[in-house]
Order: sequence, then structure tokens, then C-alpha cells
Amino acid sequence: MGFRLVIDNFTQRYIKGDINFDIIVGIEARGFIIGGCIVYTLGKVSCLSGKWGKLPAEVVRHEYHLEYAQIR
Repeated sequence: MGFRLVIDNFTQRYIKGDINFDIIVGIEARGFIIGGCIVYTLGKVSCLSGKWGKLPAEVVRHEYHLEYAQIR
């Protein structure tokens, strides 16, 4: 019951279609679970994002630089 309330609250603001977006990014483990439910509810596309070497399938990698660090 509680999980359903979380997903319903997340999706209610987007279900009307006032905000236009194509993809939902799930970050790490919790994001995979909650993101998957939100993707299903809204009928959108998902993208999983995680630490290098932790995702189970072939991945697309992108590196970028910040002032203070390099992100891989």
C-alpha cells in the first residue's frame, strides 16, 4: 500500500501531460525499482544509470569533466 502511494504521488504531477519529456533515468538500485514503476505508469522510456562495471548488460559510456573532477 505504501509503495503504491509513493508511485502514485510521483506520477500524478506528470500524468496530465503538462510537462513534456521522453525518458526517465533510474539512478542506481533504488532508482531502478522506483523508476521502472514510474516508467510503466507513464508509458515512457527508461534509462538505467549506475557505476561503471555494476550494470548487467552492455552499456554506453560517457565521460565529462567538471571543474574539480572527471566523471566516468
